[in-house]
Amino acid sequence: MNIVTININGIEYKLKGEESEEYLNNIAREVDDKIKEMMTKNVNLTAQSSSILLAINYCDQLYKYRTEKEDLNNSIENCNVKIQSLIDEKNELKERMIHIESENSKLKLINKNLEEEIEAYNTVLKEDNKNIFSDNNEIEELEKEIELLNETVRKLKEENVKLQDKLK
Repeated sequence: MNIVTININGIEYKLKGEESEEYLNNIAREVDDKIKEMMTKNVNLTAQSSSILLAINYCDQLYKYRTEKEDLNNSIENCNVKIQSLIDEKNELKERMIHIESENSKLKLINKNLEEEIEAYNTVLKEDNKNIFSDNNEIEELEKEIELLNETVRKLKEENVKLQDKLK
């Protein structure tokens, strides 16, 4: 514990405190300066009146600082609640993103399998189309051959009729 002798408005006081000697001297100097300033501004004030007014001013400041501190603490608490809410929301979004990425991977695999299936069907269809085209060509040739045979049959029938007529 520090004990410091200070002088305020010509009167010596002994201060005890946990704070450093420098800190206690600075506080005493500020109080002394403020009292002298008040007495200079208003010559009708006594040292006692100046001390009381200074005490009132400091109490007023202290009260305002406490109110401001309380407001700041409330604001900090509100910010902490909001931060926690945002952290929770971030975690939920992270979980959703993981789920969506998993679903996306599954859908990509399904899509790949479907594309492979489509490719296989397309290969079969191409082969079937080739076969159909080949069959159509064969049918056309057979139809031409049938037509030629029909023409030959018709001619043979005509010749047969002519020959039968001659035989009669």
